[in-house]
Amino acid sequence: MADLTVGVVGVLSMKFRGDFWFATANANAVWLLGDAVGHIRQMTMYNNHATNNSGIFLVTEIAMPPVILFRRSTIVAPFDRVSAKLAESGVNRGFF
Repeated sequence: MADLTVGVVGVLSMKFRGDFWFATANANAVWLLGDAVGHIRQMTMYNNHATNNSGIFLVTEIAMPPVILFRRSTIVAPFDRVSAKLAESGVNRGFF
């Protein structure tokens, strides 16, 4: 369900723009970091070192949130500023 939720928020962010992209990036980052905490807890408390618990999934869950937030600030934010200028000038981009 978390995948579906983040997917829906991502699609909605194309319609609502602005800070909605930031909310989507933060939701995904919090979700992944929460998963990482759960996996680390399983490893330390229950000695669960299964491949899908402590392998590449854990590395990805820790590495991806900074990447997501960095991409949002360097790639999406400039487009948000352009969209705001177009909206002020009355230009309809025809999105949705």
